[in-house]
Amino acid sequence: MKHTGDDIDFRREQADASFQHELDVFLARAAEATDWHDARVLKQSDFETTELVRGTPREGASGLYVRKTIDVASGAGCAYEELWAQQLQGVSLPCVPRLVECRRGASSLVVVMEHVDGCTVEQLAASLGAGLFLAAQVMTTLCRSVQMLHTCLQMPLIHRDLKPSNIIMRGGEAMVIDFGCARAWHPDAESDTTHFLTRCYAPPEQFGFGQTDERTDVYALGKVLFFCLTGEQPPNLCDANACRALGIHPELARVVERACSFDPAERYESAADLGAAVEGVFAALAEGAVTRGGSALSPKSSDGVFAVTDGVSDGISGPALRAAAVPFRVRGVASHALELLRDGISGLAVRASAVVPDWVGVVWNAVVLFFFAGMVWQSIDTIVHPLPRDVGLPMAYLVFRAICFIDPFMMVVAYLLLDRRRLRRQHPVFARLSVMRETGYGVAFLGVLTFACALVVACTGW
Repeated sequence: MKHTGDDIDFRREQADASFQHELDVFLARAAEATDWHDARVLKQSDFETTELVRGTPREGASGLYVRKTIDVASGAGCAYEELWAQQLQGVSLPCVPRLVECRRGASSLVVVMEHVDGCTVEQLAASLGAGLFLAAQVMTTLCRSVQMLHTCLQMPLIHRDLKPSNIIMRGGEAMVIDFGCARAWHPDAESDTTHFLTRCYAPPEQFGFGQTDERTDVYALGKVLFFCLTGEQPPNLCDANACRALGIHPELARVVERACSFDPAERYESAADLGAAVEGVFAALAEGAVTRGGSALSPKSSDGVFAVTDGVSDGISGPALRAAAVPFRVRGVASHALELLRDGISGLAVRASAVVPDWVGVVWNAVVLFFFAGMVWQSIDTIVHPLPRDVGLPMAYLVFRAICFIDPFMMVVAYLLLDRRRLRRQHPVFARLSVMRETGYGVAFLGVLTFACALVVACTGW
């Protein structure tokens, strides 16, 4: 079959057009793509790989970024595309890492975002200890951030995997990360997928008993509040009794119980409502106003002196009641100074926890333990081979001084000098004490030990 010149020219034009189209697509993708390198895997699951990479995106500074590669067959990661579309339209949420790349391929979704420099709530609990201070620092700003996800986009974005490791504190504000399980809320949906969840933070509806909505995240926020207060992973049934058993204040226990109700209708309607409830309790605790039976600490006279009204104070007794009788202006200055000191020490610990790698802590601990072992050996050796100035002293005194004073003293000092982050992560009971309080207990023990040993020496005549 013969082809005319016109046919040949037409086919050549088609081939040229096809080649030009493929070239344009390739060049467009090359222009959008960034040469990421020095990849280091942060975590990996059956459907997602998270890496720390370095590169220079088209609209961004050179530095570290986080790259997620998500298997599209899993159905995860759609929230990133929603956030990317909103970001291209000029909607940028301060509580979410800024995206710099979002590309869907035939088998995977690749998302690159800014690397958030800060500490997760899990790390803060391990470094500073759980309690009211940590909860107050985290919960108000966290509820505000989650409320943004629910209200500032075209459709509410339900995170569905809020937990301490997915919340980063940066500059005093909570940033929410890891949207692999998140989804936009749809009014006509009846149920959700159930294979993406963290069991102790997931509500019943996330196991297939209906559609998740804003109250799903409220449930998880209640569990996060429990963790901040106790340093322990929350139980499945997070009621007031479980909270009180771990020493949580009754008012906060009621907040946790309502937020973690199995029935979504009994929970707080929104993250903002939960945040307001938590903030109200903390404000009342700060003013000494939370009491049992509806009573309160209230101003009695114009000079600001507080008195106890009807009822028995709940958790406010002894020194706290005496402090309540101090003029408010004096107590306010002292409290403010103490708060500044505590914030300074806590802030230093937070920054150290964020900057210092775990391996540095391991090396530091090895050095501390080496010197501690040397001091113990030296103290025991002075019993067998007394120093020149100790020659002639009773053997009982030398044994008492080494075993009952020097060794315990050095043991407490060594413990306080250790990097205890790994210990706190593996044994949450240690995380229930803040670093500052733990240090205070250690110093108090050393004082008591010194006094007791001096008293024994004085009584025995050594």
